[in-house]
Amino acid sequence: MKKAINHCLVFVFILFGSCSLLESEEEKREGEAVELDNQDLNLSIFEIVTINLPEGQFSNGEIEGNVEGETIDLTIFENTMTFMVPKLNQGSYKLVFQEKNKPYNIAFQVKAHSLKETPANYIQTYLDKSQNQVDRMEKTKDLLVGEKKIEMEKDIAILKKFLDEQYAKAALLKDNELAEMAFFIEANKEWMDELSAAVNELNASFPNARIAGEVVTNIEALGNRVSGKYVASVVKVVKYIRKIAIAVSIGFLAGSFVPIIGSSVGAAIGLGISVGNMLLDIKELLANIESVADFVQVVADNILEFNLRTVYSFQNNESTELFVSRNYRTVYSEDVNSTVPYVTAFMGAVKTMITEWEKLKSKIPLDFAFIPTDYTAISTYKTTNRRVHSDQLSLGEITNPKVSAEITKEDGKLFIKFSSNEDLVETFRFYLIYDYKISGLSVFGNIEFMNEATLTAKVETITDPRDGNVYKVIRIGTQTWFTENLRYSGGITQVPSESAWAGMFVNSDNVVNPTKQPAWSYYNNNPGFDAIYGKLYNWYAVATGSLCPPGWHIPSEEEWTTLSNYLGGDNVSGGKIKSVTGWSGTNIFATNQSGFSALPAGYRTYLGVFEFEGYVTHWWSSTEENVHWAPRRVVYAGEGGNNDGRFGKGILYKNYGLSCRCIKD
Repeated sequence: MKKAINHCLVFVFILFGSCSLLESEEEKREGEAVELDNQDLNLSIFEIVTINLPEGQFSNGEIEGNVEGETIDLTIFENTMTFMVPKLNQGSYKLVFQEKNKPYNIAFQVKAHSLKETPANYIQTYLDKSQNQVDRMEKTKDLLVGEKKIEMEKDIAILKKFLDEQYAKAALLKDNELAEMAFFIEANKEWMDELSAAVNELNASFPNARIAGEVVTNIEALGNRVSGKYVASVVKVVKYIRKIAIAVSIGFLAGSFVPIIGSSVGAAIGLGISVGNMLLDIKELLANIESVADFVQVVADNILEFNLRTVYSFQNNESTELFVSRNYRTVYSEDVNSTVPYVTAFMGAVKTMITEWEKLKSKIPLDFAFIPTDYTAISTYKTTNRRVHSDQLSLGEITNPKVSAEITKEDGKLFIKFSSNEDLVETFRFYLIYDYKISGLSVFGNIEFMNEATLTAKVETITDPRDGNVYKVIRIGTQTWFTENLRYSGGITQVPSESAWAGMFVNSDNVVNPTKQPAWSYYNNNPGFDAIYGKLYNWYAVATGSLCPPGWHIPSEEEWTTLSNYLGGDNVSGGKIKSVTGWSGTNIFATNQSGFSALPAGYRTYLGVFEFEGYVTHWWSSTEENVHWAPRRVVYAGEGGNNDGRFGKGILYKNYGLSCRCIKD
């Protein structure tokens, strides 16, 4: 009996001892469990997963792992591991791999297999998505130029053909294979949608193809915004590029570009469709940044430029738009070490994106043509003179205590209004300051620019009691003038007809035989010009002595000369009485320093023909030269060799239709 018990004990020892030996061999084969800090490893079949690994424990690279005897590809990069879950039943599993010949394992769970939609719905959703992406890429391609556009056209055609092949294969799948395709799409939908959203968000932040019209582009803020959005998108896209790289390295055959995922043809087609769509996303990202990279700019120098002349001329208490510009340049290789935060961030993101794209492209057996520009490697840049947005501008010191100022900003434009209670012209200096700040710090330095200026006498208004017309008036030296052309008609005859106008001065035999009938007309018989230019009168209307309101009169030639002499003489005074806007041609000498505000009303010949609106304006003098002629004053836009700073004078037939100004008695 005792012997039998001993035999039993030996049997039990051998039995349990052999079991423990088997368990130790299994543990040895599976290796050390990797500590994963409570990560959620409840996974779906065909899900491409990225797991955070313990820092510094594993080397970067591509290795093989094993799950239930099936070999799978693993990518380790910067303490993360990416792989795709094979087709497994619901349950618990271990992923076994080696690092420096030492085995490790990662335990994970596989979820129950379920779909939110029918497999056919998944196909239709992705078919629509692919078509939308191709359509969007066609539009994005049109933002490119030259070889870049041609290269992108080729790549679009390549991806379109590839996707067409994948959808054609999907149409041949059996029901169970369709379900596997849907499982792949469902398992990876969240991160693939996030990749698309990152690209769409970046695209939405970009400006239109080219910003034009009246809006002033905020170059500094735009560069900061584009860079910020691009950097944020690159961070997301690069993370997903590594997942895409795992997908395409799972087992593509170079000839057919069909992945082998175990025996699951459906999952392979789902992966092919997904990869095609994601490549369209990445291509759109690369094309968009190529088309708008010029908007990431820095200032090229410390010079501000202004549209007005050596001496600014402002009308008292009237708002004037200032055009301030400076040179900006695109980024190039030296900007890798820029002190501008958004520039260095942009350059770093460009380098990272191109590096990761090249890695991914090397795994894809498609002959892509488009090569994105590496701005960190180019040695040249483009310089453009652009208008400075008003957000970067402010008003500094004004040197004349009699002058005050008010600045307004609208749509990027800068308006300044100087005011004084003095009746005489005031001279002064004012300073404009450029300063672009990010988080309270000046990015491109603080520039202060001094400007010489004059402020004309205080502008007042009078109302013509005869017809209610309101006119601005201004004091220039010892004289007080209308700053607008006369609009009064009274009892004077309007003569629209060309032949009727000519008939007042020449008879049917074309002989000068004036009727001396006072007459007026609108330029080109268009009443819309009245508010801008006033009316055109023949000299016989002037001779009535009743054109101007009570207390005012048409100036004599002597009074015109007094005005011209006060402003420096006939060679320069023309520019000082002309408005700086509203003229065609060069108009480069116009300063309106006097506040007279002459506009190019054109004129009507003695034969009734309208000429040169936009380029010239004439005013009658009340002085008479002789029976057929009368003096007039004229200023030009500067076309046809005329000096547009000159205040011209001469005589014309009295039947010409010219503008009229009034001077105070």
